[in-house]
Amino acid sequence: MPTQIVAVTADSRDDAGRRWVTSGEAVVLYIAFVKFGLHLFAGRHYGYFVDELYYLACSEHLDWGYVDQPPLIAVLTKVVRLLLGDTLPAIRYCFPQWRERARFCSQV
Repeated sequence: MPTQIVAVTADSRDDAGRRWVTSGEAVVLYIAFVKFGLHLFAGRHYGYFVDELYYLACSEHLDWGYVDQPPLIAVLTKVVRLLLGDTLPAIRYCFPQWRERARFCSQV
């Protein structure tokens, strides 16, 4: 059985790169980056939200059980405060990712 040798040229790599730029995954990433940019722009005009203050208060009094949130959220808040401080951008932009991971881990 003869083997086929396929030559990979710079043109074929460029075509693959061009196809990825217009693929569905790339479009979703573009939309996500635009949305994140809008949040960064608009979020600088607002102060602390009530839930953010509540998470900060819970991080001062760590416990294994809270009525309305998994205990890992308070621990993650404490970690963010120790590493990045109490600044609003540190708390606001780390929490959405970590909060969802904590919620997922508590449901498994």
